[in-house]
This record gives sequence, structure tokens and C-alpha cells, in this order.
Amino acid sequence: MSDRTLSTMLLQYMLWVILMFSSAYAFSQQWHTSSSGPGDFWLDDMTIDSQGAIYTAGYFSGLEILSTDSSQILLPAVDDYDGVLVKHDEFGNYLWSITLQGQGHQGVRGIDVNSTDEVVISGRIEDTVDFDMSNGEHYISSQGATSYIASYASDRDLLWAKAFHASGLDCHIHDLIIDSQDNVLITGSFSGSMDADPDSGVVQLTALGQSDGFIIKLDRDGEFIWAKTFQGPSNVLSRDLLIDADGNIIISGTFNGQADLDTSEDYAVVISEGDVDIFICKLDQAGNTLWSGSIGGTGTERPYELAMDSEQSIYLSGMFGDACDMDMGDGIHLLHSTGNMDAMLIKMDMDGNFQWAHSLGGSLVDIGHAVKVDMNDRIIWAGQYWGSVDMEVGIEEHYQSSLDVMDFFILEFDTEGNQTATMTQGGMATEMYPLITLTQDEDLLFAGSFSGNCDTDPSSSFFPSEASGYD
Repeated sequence: MSDRTLSTMLLQYMLWVILMFSSAYAFSQQWHTSSSGPGDFWLDDMTIDSQGAIYTAGYFSGLEILSTDSSQILLPAVDDYDGVLVKHDEFGNYLWSITLQGQGHQGVRGIDVNSTDEVVISGRIEDTVDFDMSNGEHYISSQGATSYIASYASDRDLLWAKAFHASGLDCHIHDLIIDSQDNVLITGSFSGSMDADPDSGVVQLTALGQSDGFIIKLDRDGEFIWAKTFQGPSNVLSRDLLIDADGNIIISGTFNGQADLDTSEDYAVVISEGDVDIFICKLDQAGNTLWSGSIGGTGTERPYELAMDSEQSIYLSGMFGDACDMDMGDGIHLLHSTGNMDAMLIKMDMDGNFQWAHSLGGSLVDIGHAVKVDMNDRIIWAGQYWGSVDMEVGIEEHYQSSLDVMDFFILEFDTEGNQTATMTQGGMATEMYPLITLTQDEDLLFAGSFSGNCDTDPSSSFFPSEASGYD
């Protein structure tokens, strides 16, 4: 392992928020702030703006308390779960929050900021929800399966909010990303039929199977540009988005049975090897398929996040079970899970050609949630592990055991796949769904949820946080 200094900033927002700088084996905490409450608080996405402000998005139940320097902000949920967007400054100080309240389950799933620091969010609602947190009102009503997209100024004033409705049970926006022209791209899944134009126009999409994947492109004002689908006779779910330096779009998702990944009238059919396989495809700026392929084996595979380095090579973080071929091409690169499900990290070039793959796992369930690449092409991989797991992906062994159920890991690699740093952290409960992003100073921002007691300082000192539920 390298003894090079790894500059890392950790933010764990649910119950705790941390900023720390670290080497590979020695860490010093910079700041810590917290929220608390008797309910659950789950994060789904995180980003930063040009001023370094931190946005976290997700959903919560019960009552959550956000602490500031001088007061406490109470966030009471109306029913099962309410959606939430929270803004902190670069030092973790609370600035403002938005809650989407109603009966049933409301949530914020995706978040990104454009060139003028307007923040765009997406998610799903099950009731009539007011999206205007200022003095005005802007209600959107659920019509069965309903997803939304909304834009706010940096001071949380609503700019616009729009909805997508499907006739079936499924209408989910799984990811959102903004391109260099401030166009907004969303991807997800729907069943039945769905109007892809959120305004007065009608662009009807019809699912071929139980659920189909979609990608929709809007301008910065939410005006419709184009929409495409990924179809199959069973389930095709589009999950994550990435944009390269040329404005091309990389999409990952899952399917079982068959899926047509060509967005034109031609066909690019992939067939699953096991229960659920992964698909990856690349589209141009107009939504035309450039290439596509699948990753699969005898078990179930799931993608979580895509990232890209300076050479436009693509990295995919996810999980797999049993035996899985990580090569989308004619070659074969089989990895075998040690337990039920193992974490995986795959590198391919800009054309989807296999470069290398790593797995991490023990006898239980391990998940590779997040991956990011910094300006020096260091690959940061984060996830969760359960039980005793070898944290060295090479020949050497470095076993770590979770303190109770699931703890989180952060591993660093160079572009050749050599491991250069390792960190694990956790407590006497469960730490789940880690998110990471990079600041302008190339520090690493980390977020997630936990229950019970958790040591939030990875140095030799113990800085415990305690959750009432999942916080």
C-alpha cells in the first residue's frame, strides 16, 4: 500500500456530518455537525455547487432535527415519508431545507446543479404536494404513478416544477444529470404509457413489457427536447447517467430476459444470462445509440454508479452474485462471488471495451455503491460490507470485520487498477448507502445513513454518534 497522503473529506449526513483529511492509515477530523430524531432519514443523492455549498437529498419519516450554531430546525414528516433537500455551506453549516410533504411516500431521488448554481431535483410523489417553499404555492397532484422534476434558485426560490404520469404502477426517475449546456437529462422506468413532455405537448411512450427504461432530455427551463426508451418483454430499468467530454451519454441499468438497447427503429438486443443482468449503452447528444452491451452471469447483478477519468474511460460500481462475466465483448473475465453478493468495480474504455475488474466480498452481502474519479485520475470506490472481508483486491490480504452488521469501506485505485489506499468505518449497528462526491479542492465528501452507535472519526480517537432509527 502507498503511504502517499490521501486528502479526504467525509460528510455523513443523517445524524452526523464530518469533514476530515486523511492519509492511508492516519486520519484527523476537521468538523462535525449532526441531526437527530426518532424517525428514519435516508439519503439518495448529493452534489456541490460552484461556491462549495453541499446539497443532500432523500426522504425521512417521523421527526428530524437539524442543528445550527444557534438553533435547531424541526422537520416533521406528514405521513410515511416526506422528501427533503438540505443545503449546507462548505464547512457543514446548515443554510436551508425544502420538504415535499403529503400522504404516502414522497422522495427526492436525484439532484444536480447547473452553471448558475440553480439546483434541479427529481423524485416521486404519492399525494398533492406544494413545491414552493416561499410565499407562493405550486401544487402538483399525483395521478397514480407520478414522478416530478423541479428547479430552485440558490436561495431555494422555486423556478419551475413539472410532473410525469404513467398509466401503470411504475413511474420512477432513477437519476438526473445536467450537461454543459444546462440541459437536464433524466432516466428511469415506467409501465403502461407515459407522456414524456411535461408541458402541453404530448410525446406518448408505451412500455413493451412490465416496465421499460426511458431517458428524457429537457432544456434548463424544463422544456421538452427528446425522449427515448429501452424496451423488452419483461423488465428494463434504466438507473444511472454519465456525460462525457463530447456530450455523449452513458447509461447503466438492469434487465431480465431480453432488452433492445437501440433507440432507433433498428435493434441491439441483449439477452440475460441469469436472473437480472446489467446493461450499458452510449448515446450521442441526440439520443442515438452508439454502442451497447451487457454484463451478467448465473446470479443477479446490479449497477449503482458510473464515473469517468481524463481519458474518458468508464468505471462502473455495483454488485453481483455467483459467477459473472465482467467483459461485455467477445472476451471472458469471470469473477466469482465469495458469499451471497459481492461488490464489484469494472473499468472499460470509451468504446465499452473491457480493461479490468475487481471484486470485494465475504460470506454475506457486500455492495459497491459509489465511484468517483478525481482530477489526478485517482479512482475512489465506496460501499458497504458485512462480516469479515479482505480489503486488498490483489494478492496481499488485509481482512477487516464489520463491528455488527454492515459497515462502509472506501478504497482508492490508480487507472491501472492498483490499490493505493483503504479505509473502513462503522459502529455497533448498520451503516448503509454511502454516497461520495469531490469538492473543488479535490477533497472527498462522503454521506450515508446509519442506525445505533457509529464511530464517525476514523482516527485513533472515538467520536460516537447515536441514531434513534435509520439516520
